[in-house]
Amino acid sequence: MCGIAGITGTDDAGRALIDALERLEYRGYDSAGIATHAPDGIEVRKSVGSVAALAALGSPGGDRRSGIAHTRWATHGAPSTRNAHPHLSHDGTTALVHNGTVRNVARLRGELTDRGITTTSDTDSEVLVHLIAWHRAQGVDALEAVRLTLARVDGDYAVLVITADRPGTLIAAASGSPLLIGTDGRAVHVASDRAALSSGCTHCSPVLDGEVVAVTAAVPAGRTWEVLTPGTTWTDKGSYPNFLLKEINEQPQTSRAAIGALFSPVAEGSAADWGSTLDRSAIKRVCFLGCGSSYYAGQVAASFVENLARIPATAEPAAEFTQRDPVVEPDCLYVLISQSGETLDTLHAHRYLRRHPVQTLSIVNVRGSSLDRESDASIPLCAGAEVSVASTKVVTNMQIAGLALASWLARADYGSKSAALLELDLALPILPTILADLLAGQDAEIRALAESVHAFRSMYYLGRGPSWPVAREGAQKIKEISYIHAEAYQASELKHGPLALVDPDHVSVVVAANDAGGQQSATLIGQIQARGGAVVVFSQHQDYEFDAPTVRLPAVHPLLDHIVMGVALQVFAYHTATILDRDVDRPRNLAKSVTVE
Repeated sequence: MCGIAGITGTDDAGRALIDALERLEYRGYDSAGIATHAPDGIEVRKSVGSVAALAALGSPGGDRRSGIAHTRWATHGAPSTRNAHPHLSHDGTTALVHNGTVRNVARLRGELTDRGITTTSDTDSEVLVHLIAWHRAQGVDALEAVRLTLARVDGDYAVLVITADRPGTLIAAASGSPLLIGTDGRAVHVASDRAALSSGCTHCSPVLDGEVVAVTAAVPAGRTWEVLTPGTTWTDKGSYPNFLLKEINEQPQTSRAAIGALFSPVAEGSAADWGSTLDRSAIKRVCFLGCGSSYYAGQVAASFVENLARIPATAEPAAEFTQRDPVVEPDCLYVLISQSGETLDTLHAHRYLRRHPVQTLSIVNVRGSSLDRESDASIPLCAGAEVSVASTKVVTNMQIAGLALASWLARADYGSKSAALLELDLALPILPTILADLLAGQDAEIRALAESVHAFRSMYYLGRGPSWPVAREGAQKIKEISYIHAEAYQASELKHGPLALVDPDHVSVVVAANDAGGQQSATLIGQIQARGGAVVVFSQHQDYEFDAPTVRLPAVHPLLDHIVMGVALQVFAYHTATILDRDVDRPRNLAKSVTVE
């Protein structure tokens, strides 16, 4: 969640660290801070709120060649200057930034108290910097002091440490949380993810679990380096007012890129790439695991697998998977879905599965991420950098990836393309054009619908069959960026309990994809209206007129229609949120990449 960054070998570490934090701010924006090697020791600057507030404090000066930085998403302690990172040790010799959770913080804090050291913040992170400094005071060198401290930690972490007596040196360590070292040929950078690496970085190398490494301006030797291609680090909003609108409108291009790669017979990312490492004959069922939007995309993908390949498929939250002591089936393909490839709950589920003789496949947007490296095979999402906390183009490409997996499973069974697969192959190239027409031609209509409902205090999203996870994702978007309470129900379940909640203060959003349920949707709308409930409809049915305000969407293919519907609900959530004057890129209490429990 929190973002950490470091640099050494630059002419102005303060400015470089602020730049890195601006690129990391989507990971947390409660508070921010930097610590730099100063001529007389370590200087720390912190602020509450955005990185802009930190930048307003001014640069520590051009004589700073190394330092560390942090932007916080609060887990222990409210946002405040004293809880902000970097934390400085009790003797002023050591500064630390941390992403992760120290579960045994109470015990470690008690040990510090016994040694006469008092913590001044509410965070779990502060105990680490004091323990490192205490080890230093016992005559231990900095690298070993970090090792000894982290050996005591129960939890996941990524840390960067600087000490006053080693200017120009950063100490980086990780276990379960991501940390990358990058080089631009002059300075060496360290960051939580690729987005925070300088756009000039040409190579990067992950800090491996359990590794503690000293980073200087000399590029670390003996590491495995990955070439960074243009577009894998940072992007900007261009002419758009925010990243969310930009990313929504990129979907015609990003969906075309995914279709071109994933359905090609030979391209990188095609089934010829990832499918060759899987044993298709051993797969009797499929289970998708993800968190939040990735979980809902997995539900849609499961319906694709059952529809095309006729293999039982399910989806469940990755965070709950290991909690229930699951039966791990050797003939099940487990598919882990994560935009960043660093979602901690999803990584924990994957590492649980690795203890069993099963095949795992990841669907990720960030190549070289932990999930991408650790799984048997990986489907790339080809969506490019996504900065806004609310995921849009990545979710759409997750569903396209699920469709590619379903097609591969079906082709292997049929030996040659079935009529259903041939029909899908014909429809796929049309999808990006349909999305472009929707975004250009129906934006004003969808905004008008948002104007009519934005004052409601609660929304119910209702869908049938594969439309239900689409409705769940639609409700997720409304919650994330507008802060309106929203829940999704299976439409068939409404009369089995939730109908009691219908009243004039609620609006129901009926998600009616182009399937056999048109008449059922019409009946549902009547049941809600008979009880005084307001209704709006997103429909791809061409043969039904619903007695409620309706956005009529184009139909392209029974499976692809759910993807089109999802994009329309993104636009609806966007307009609802902007009408309410929300910060759609940085919704309250949320962060882009959830790397803590």
